[in-house]
Amino acid sequence: MAIVTGGGTGVETAIIPGATRTKEFEEMIEALAERRGMSSEEMWRKLKAANSLNRIAEPEEIACATVFTASDDSSAMTGHNMIVSCGFHLIHPQELHRL
Repeated sequence: MAIVTGGGTGVETAIIPGATRTKEFEEMIEALAERRGMSSEEMWRKLKAANSLNRIAEPEEIACATVFTASDDSSAMTGHNMIVSCGFHLIHPQELHRL
C-alpha cells in the first residue's frame, strides 16, 4: 500500500494493490502449483478464473494509479482507498485455499 499525501493540504489517498504479476508473485504461484502437483499454467488458469476480470494486474497498472493520485487530475479526491486489483480483493480467502 502506498499513501500519497497532498503536501500539507490534507489530501490523502491510499493505493491498495491486489495480486500483481511481479517476479516474486510468479515464483510464489509456481511454488504453489508444484506443492499441489499441477502445472504452473493450470494454477494461473485457476487463479485468473477466480478473479472477476479473469486476469492479474500488471505492475504498470499499479504505477498508473499512483501517478494519477499524485497528479492534478485527482485534485478533487481525498481520503480515498483506491483498490487496483482486477477484482482479486473480492475473492474470499477460503476460495484461495481451494484453487
